[in-house]
Amino acid sequence: MCNPGYVEVVAGAAPSKDAVATAVSGLSVEWSALTVCVGPKRAEVLHGLTGRADRGALTAVLGPSGSGKSTLLAAISSRFERKVVVTGGSLRYDGAAWSRSAHKRRLAFVEQEDTLLGDLTVRQTLRFAAELRGAADPAARAAAAVAALGLESCADQPIGGANIQREISGGQRRRVSIGHELLLDPDLVLLDEPTSGSDRRLDSFAAARLFQLLKTMVRDGRTVLATLHQPTDAMFYAFDELHLLLDGAAAYAGPADGAIDALCAKRARPRGTPCADHLLDVLCTGDFDAVAKAPAAAAVAVAVAAPAADGGVLPWTAQYAILFRRSWLAHRLDLIDPMFLANIGSITLLCAALWSGRAAVRPRTDASVEDTVGLLFLQPVYWGFQMMIQALFAFPPAHDVLVKERAAGLYSVSAFFCARTTVDTVSACLVSPLFALLYYFAVGLRPAKLPWHCLVLFCNGLAAQSAGLAIGAWIADLKRAATFETVFMLTTMMCGGFYVANVPAWLDWLGYLSFTKYSFSAMLKVEFRGASYVDGGERRDVGDHTGLNVQVLQKPLYVDVLALLAFAAGFRVLSFVGLKRNT
Repeated sequence: MCNPGYVEVVAGAAPSKDAVATAVSGLSVEWSALTVCVGPKRAEVLHGLTGRADRGALTAVLGPSGSGKSTLLAAISSRFERKVVVTGGSLRYDGAAWSRSAHKRRLAFVEQEDTLLGDLTVRQTLRFAAELRGAADPAARAAAAVAALGLESCADQPIGGANIQREISGGQRRRVSIGHELLLDPDLVLLDEPTSGSDRRLDSFAAARLFQLLKTMVRDGRTVLATLHQPTDAMFYAFDELHLLLDGAAAYAGPADGAIDALCAKRARPRGTPCADHLLDVLCTGDFDAVAKAPAAAAVAVAVAAPAADGGVLPWTAQYAILFRRSWLAHRLDLIDPMFLANIGSITLLCAALWSGRAAVRPRTDASVEDTVGLLFLQPVYWGFQMMIQALFAFPPAHDVLVKERAAGLYSVSAFFCARTTVDTVSACLVSPLFALLYYFAVGLRPAKLPWHCLVLFCNGLAAQSAGLAIGAWIADLKRAATFETVFMLTTMMCGGFYVANVPAWLDWLGYLSFTKYSFSAMLKVEFRGASYVDGGERRDVGDHTGLNVQVLQKPLYVDVLALLAFAAGFRVLSFVGLKRNT
């Protein structure tokens, strides 16, 4: 039998209560005959569970993998209505049914997977979390959370991710995720595997410090409910209440120090084996005493909560301002990314080598006109590809963060979308003229037409960027999104009016859906309208050149510009609808 005596774990200085606030009332939760189904096929995962977690108590849920621990927390959090459906029984919060307006912002849910923006530092992540929750002094709150979670050594390091070389450790990421939720000042805290997960496990010191913080929260009056996989004996006896699950059913519910006596009378614990491991081993082998099962799921219809309302703690304008600053900090370095600059630089050098002086030949010749036409088609196509690829990665990596923060009621999808797309628009406005300046004079285009050339390139980039945002918003899988983007961009390029002058009548409509067509048309107008060339000693208007469509040069430039802006607006609306639908 395990020693029930519990000695409080002390790991460094006690966490500051300011890190999680002190004026709380706690929020008890009770589940009765709870039946839960998950997935599109509505597979039943929880079978008539009954239990409770009281305010001022640290309650644990243990069980082998697949026993339904995470599903129970998901059902209690009411954050995953599309995936987790309560089909029977009831959930009560302080004796009342779930109410988004009353309970959503009193509850914090630390999920099993860490969903954070890798480009931000630890301090920036926590500060923006405090700002979005309306903290009076977000910098101080973030600093207190950093100290309480022992993150001082990595506070100013980027969190990191797939494309960031320098990153914090998995255990540090876990503590940042916990701190992000605790800044909500919650009355009910749900933690799914806080000390372990698929890619990280806290060391003993960090785990002890975390549990000390949880005990501090309990002493402040909060309700803490956590699932764990293999807690140490010290952690095991830190729990006030314990729920053991097996195959979605209750095996034990009661004081943690009574579980061994209740279940393991037939099988003594081997020396050195942690209590939790021994309990799970007994459960998995079926070698335990019969325990009263929870009552069968009552045939009680449970109303499924509606999807999260499109609102937030702060006014919309404040949400937008905070999210804009966060997006700008997270993505400003994209403008000076070495790979991005090397890409632009190499294309510029290649264009300068191939077209150097060809467009500057005066008077123009038949050959120089043809060469310039090729350049004027290449530039919007290349820049469209570049801007679309960058935009493609805007929403998929941030999808989980958006879902989590929106479920917590921090902000609306519209505020997130407008903030991110504003950052993308500003980026396009900055880099498009820069790219044009790099090659414009090297190839010898008309100096007086540079401002108009930059305008067309910007509008082209904006349309392509908007298309990338729409694809990324509708297709969360990056591999599939990249495949669709390639097919889409090649289609717009082939219908752009350069490769095929006479498109078959039954495919003529594709040209009107190609923003490249309008970009190419605008480029031709800017460079060749009013220009002439020499053919056989005779000066001719460039509009008479057999390789150009006279009607293209005669139409007003503003028609093409407005068409590109219309493409950009349409794709932005489409991306917002996709983002709203998928979150």
